[in-house]
Amino acid sequence: MDRGKRGLKRSAVVDAHGIPLGAIAAPANRHDSPLLEETLDTLGKLGPLPERMSVHLERGYDSQTTRRRLRDRGLSRP
Repeated sequence: MDRGKRGLKRSAVVDAHGIPLGAIAAPANRHDSPLLEETLDTLGKLGPLPERMSVHLERGYDSQTTRRRLRDRGLSRP
């Protein structure tokens, strides 16, 4: 992480066809993984979601914390 990096980072959630469902913006020097919950929170504005949903994340998100957060939300990883 380059703390001196300026700019904007977008964290987005999309459906299986790549259609954006929600997004947040954060400073570019912020690490991605803490943005996960805030990004997933944007789904609440869509109303009821399907019972079974899976989440595909980059390798950088692979941690026990991320797995717990997804499990707590009833989401699974493939």
